[in-house]
Amino acid sequence: MPVQVLFWQVPRLTDQQWLDLLASLPDKKRLYAQRFRSDARKQSFVAGHHLLQVGLSQIGEAPQTFRTTYGAEWEEISLDCSSHVQPNHPVVIGGISHSANVVACILSTGGAVGIDLEVPLVRTRNFKSLAAHFFADQEVQALNGISSAELESTFLSRWTLKESYIKALGEGISSNRLLTEFLPMTQADDSRSIDRQWRSHSFLWRKSQGAITVSTKLQLEPAFYQYQWDSGGLEAIDSPLVGQWCYPAMVESDKQKQQ
Repeated sequence: MPVQVLFWQVPRLTDQQWLDLLASLPDKKRLYAQRFRSDARKQSFVAGHHLLQVGLSQIGEAPQTFRTTYGAEWEEISLDCSSHVQPNHPVVIGGISHSANVVACILSTGGAVGIDLEVPLVRTRNFKSLAAHFFADQEVQALNGISSAELESTFLSRWTLKESYIKALGEGISSNRLLTEFLPMTQADDSRSIDRQWRSHSFLWRKSQGAITVSTKLQLEPAFYQYQWDSGGLEAIDSPLVGQWCYPAMVESDKQKQQ
C-alpha cells in the first residue's frame, strides 16, 4: 500500500447514526471528540476518523502507530519510529482533511504524505489579504492579476497545495513554509533549483478541490477510493488529479524571516 486516498461525501445522518459512529472510534478519539462545542466540528472530526478506520481496516496487518500531522487528531510518533515497531506491523503515515460535508484521508506505509481540501463558498474570506500574509510575493502578484470570478478557485488551489505540503512535513499552520512558491511542473526548468524530495498534485472531487503532497520515495501513483455509506465499503475511482506542482529549493525570503 504505497499511497491510498479515500473520499467521503457525508450524507445527512440522524443523531443516532452520529452517536453510533462516535462509539465505534478508539477511546482516545472518542474522548477528544467530546471537547468540541460545535456539533458541526465534532461531526467533521468523527466522520474523518471513521473514514480513517475504514482505510486502516484494508491494511493486512493492524498498524501500531501513526505519524502525527496535527497532533490532537493523531497518536504521536516520530519520523524514525519504524525502528521501534515490529516488522509485521507497518507504520502508517497520513492525515485527514475536511470541509463542509466532504472528508478525505490519505494513508501510506512507504513515506510521508499530506492532504488538504476545501469546498468553495463555505464562508466569505478576504483572499487577497490572506495571500498577502501567507503566499510568496510572486504568487500574490499573480493573484492580483486575475478576475474576481476566478479568485476563490485560484486561491484555494494554492492554499490546499501549501497545506498538504506542511502536513507532509508534519508542521502546522504557523509554519513559514506556507510562503513556499508553488510552480506548475511545466514551468520547472534547469535555471531554478527545484526541491526534488516532494511532489504535489491538485485534485477536483465532486464539489471540493484540494491537493496531496507525497514523498518522491513513493514511485507508484496513488490509488483513489470513495466510501460507500450504504454498503460500508470502498469503491475504486478514477484519479481526480488535475495537475502536478513543484517548488524551488528552500531559500528563505525576507517575508519568511519576518515570521
